[in-house]
Amino acid sequence: MVVGAFTTRFRGRFSPFIAECIAVREGLKFAMEEGVMVNIVETDCLNIISAIHSRSSLSIESSIIEDIVVILSWLDNVSCSHIPRSENEAAHSLARFALFASCITTVWKNEIPECISNVVLNNLPI
Repeated sequence: MVVGAFTTRFRGRFSPFIAECIAVREGLKFAMEEGVMVNIVETDCLNIISAIHSRSSLSIESSIIEDIVVILSWLDNVSCSHIPRSENEAAHSLARFALFASCITTVWKNEIPECISNVVLNNLPI
């Protein structure tokens, strides 16, 4: 079920890994700010899941991972899991939308963004 979505653009050049870390952190912050209950965090980046579970990253993304771990500690019983990229089409469609959107941040509340509507419809149980 989609209860909301958002996209935002950040200034700077980031590695794909750091961009994925930022996306997870910002998604969790958005959910908290909107009062959305989060049960599971899914990403197709196995390195993020490993970093969250190990909590021992000493690289440039360590502060972002630390932010994610802190936010997760504020939420009740949230699990983090790796999913194949083929099952993460909505996230990638939103990221592509953000690259070409005319505004820096776009928020959808209680609606499905048009850029992911086909993905959501294709994933509905029959």
